[in-house]
Amino acid sequence: MKSPDKKKEIIHKYNSTAHFYNERYKEIQLQKFKRVIKKDLLKDKIILDAGCGTGLLFQYIIEKFLHKNKLFFNYIGVDISWEMVRIFKNNRLVKNENAKKKINILLADLEHLPFKDSSYDCLFAFTSLQNLPDIFKGLEESLRILKDHSYFCLSILRKKINKDELLNFINTYTMDFSYIDNNALEDIIFQGNALKKKKTFKNY
Repeated sequence: MKSPDKKKEIIHKYNSTAHFYNERYKEIQLQKFKRVIKKDLLKDKIILDAGCGTGLLFQYIIEKFLHKNKLFFNYIGVDISWEMVRIFKNNRLVKNENAKKKINILLADLEHLPFKDSSYDCLFAFTSLQNLPDIFKGLEESLRILKDHSYFCLSILRKKINKDELLNFINTYTMDFSYIDNNALEDIIFQGNALKKKKTFKNY
């Protein structure tokens, strides 16, 4: 049985560790970003960064792909930790005059996202979904907001999941997907294209 206090524990954990999160996890996260982030995936897209934390993914994209200070996509980051969100919003890259009109950072729960169905072109969730009391509810909610055939990339801590269960679940919500299961990474990375009309699925 899931602990009803798990979400409160997660909020407290990330609020209390936010000030040294980048120092501890930046290089680990960069290994994952380098595996999957391509400019063509981002161009002219509306992107949701689910569990954006202090903004490491956004910083990586900006530093690697930004050309002449022009942001070529719309970015929305959400996180349940207000301290993470505060640090992210204070990042100098977010305050770039040419970029800030296309950036929005919100305090939100991944199990209850404040967005309409089929409103995003691209979803990234790096090392966030395994923190939820119900990972399958979080997956379903994250995929709900994607448009038909939209790209998704989910990275989930290997030690926190049953891979076969997760593969079966993702298969019901996608038209095609692949995964990277490499012991050099702490996560298994799932990526593919979402279906607007979900396949029938039970038992979750």
